[in-house]
Amino acid sequence: MSVPPADAPPVSASPSTGASTASTSESPGQRWLGVLLLILAIAFGSWARIDTALRDPAFDRESPIGMLRSDPALLYYFTERIVESGGWLPDDLRADPRVRYPEATDLAATFTLGQEFVVAWSYLAADALWDDPPPLHVVSLWVMALCASLGALGVFGLARELTGRSLLAGMGAVLFATLLVNYRTIGLVLIREDFSFPWLLAHLWLAARAVRVRSRASIVLAAATLAVALATWHATVFFFSLEAACVLILFLRTGRNVLGHPGGWLFTITLLAFGLLIPVLRTNVVALSPPMLLAWGLTAAGLARTRWPSRAGQTTIALTTMLVGLGAGLGISRASGHGLAESSHVFGLVVAKLRHLGQLPPDPLALSAEVRLMWQGPFRTLDLASWSEGALVAATLAAAGLVIWSARVLYRPAGTGLEARRDLLVLLVTLSFPVAWLIERTLILPGALLPVAAACLAARPGRRKASRGPLLLAAACVLMGLLIRASLSSHRITWYRPLERQTELARLIEALPPLVPEGEAVAADFVNSTAILAHTGRPILLQPKYEDRLSRERAERFFDALFRGTTEDVERLLEQHSCRFLLIDRLTLWYAGRYAAGMATSVTTPPPGTALAVLMSEDPATLESVPGLRLLYRSPPEIRWSDGSSTDAYRLFERIPPR
Repeated sequence: MSVPPADAPPVSASPSTGASTASTSESPGQRWLGVLLLILAIAFGSWARIDTALRDPAFDRESPIGMLRSDPALLYYFTERIVESGGWLPDDLRADPRVRYPEATDLAATFTLGQEFVVAWSYLAADALWDDPPPLHVVSLWVMALCASLGALGVFGLARELTGRSLLAGMGAVLFATLLVNYRTIGLVLIREDFSFPWLLAHLWLAARAVRVRSRASIVLAAATLAVALATWHATVFFFSLEAACVLILFLRTGRNVLGHPGGWLFTITLLAFGLLIPVLRTNVVALSPPMLLAWGLTAAGLARTRWPSRAGQTTIALTTMLVGLGAGLGISRASGHGLAESSHVFGLVVAKLRHLGQLPPDPLALSAEVRLMWQGPFRTLDLASWSEGALVAATLAAAGLVIWSARVLYRPAGTGLEARRDLLVLLVTLSFPVAWLIERTLILPGALLPVAAACLAARPGRRKASRGPLLLAAACVLMGLLIRASLSSHRITWYRPLERQTELARLIEALPPLVPEGEAVAADFVNSTAILAHTGRPILLQPKYEDRLSRERAERFFDALFRGTTEDVERLLEQHSCRFLLIDRLTLWYAGRYAAGMATSVTTPPPGTALAVLMSEDPATLESVPGLRLLYRSPPEIRWSDGSSTDAYRLFERIPPR
């Protein structure tokens, strides 16, 4: 089967080139049933997220103090600032004095803002309409639950585009809404992926549509939705890179250039415009990021197709353009410290995981400091043992099937139209499995694309019993629905446990304002720092969104001073940042931070003489006599674990200026 020329006319709705003719065999009732299933999927997803969170005894409906810390607390702070500004941009948005004290931080250029405005506007609307509006964190829960559930719309649209059947697309949306893997962020109030990922799914749908209809409006819309996703979550560029890799594989294998037809250049130009206009995309030089280099290469090849129409000529132009762009990107990165330089921790993490086969090396010094910082939490390697047996078996079978399917894609003759778009889907789903194993957080990609692939398989006509595919898909929806009902009925949000930790943090937040004057900064680990920032307004030195190199370097110096230095080194560090107050959380620093600090988890106590060994001491006399530091607060002894022992995690110190 030959590949159509890049400037061929828009494809028609035929079995081999456009949307499947199955759409013509669908009755109006079936189409409306598909839409109804989509609505039910969105409604169920929203309800499941909200109800599961509110039923959890650890979720406080009245106050977020004690619950919010780390990333959610930082995003809550941004949202609070917008609410205080009446829904507008805060006056100091481009020079915030609190997030990375004592330097002013350009929030718009450093962080991917977006969802905070939607939540703030929703809260202000609720405040205007209701006499007793719910608290901001509850409104955040509602809004973000709806946003995450709208991912079903992208799944429906992509499945409808590739099958031509609304009923199958609706079942795909239901399958998306019933896969437990898509509910990782339940109850976390504010997580970037809940807002950004649905935009990415919408982009995939609109991109598939643009390949079919080839209108300028469809191309711009596909690029614009991708730009919104990129602007609202740093990790989206990683998913964009996977998409670009699949496009490159198809181009090198078949010569088919998805950006080669007339108007394809609009996709790249639209992304460039957003990349220059949106501060965070401009700072990160997204216009010369790895996936954009591929877009530039394919665009250049498409524009030169009349002069060099051969596959060899097209490939040469594309690869040459990419290499030139890579050189420009490296030059800008070296000169500005932004762009590729800011993403060194991501590249380092991927390389390290491949080198160590996904296993965390026993010796932390085998990894660079920024990779150790990154290799934790949602960026850890997927632990298959934590899955239920049913989910593991289903994932194994799906992965095996996709490997076979992708092999067929790579070695059969090139397809056209619908077949080529399905090829891209197969490649993307297949790539998503090893990526999800390497980085647990990316499980949402196969979680969203597998339902689309299932709908496509159900749409394939067989020699016998053509209705078997839809029936199997319907059975999968019912089975997953039963499984998720059982799972969510007993689900507990581990982030809010143990409850004693929430109580202890809430007591600290309550005690801190009288001890730390307004405007004075507190140095602490980046888990507790943002809780202090969000609930007391005191400036902080460390924050957990360390996408920028300066934040990573500051975290490294903080860990070095505590784990390897003395209390005098800690004093000097505080003085360098014009900071008088230091918060020590024994549990977070030791159990969650020692590997990031370069200390093996087999080490059971801090090395004698180090600052942490002194500041973590349980001896009152030692804590009261730390040279240069005065103890202001210690966790109350009445807060105890279930075994009766005191939690005793927090110590707040004040640096005593030399006389």
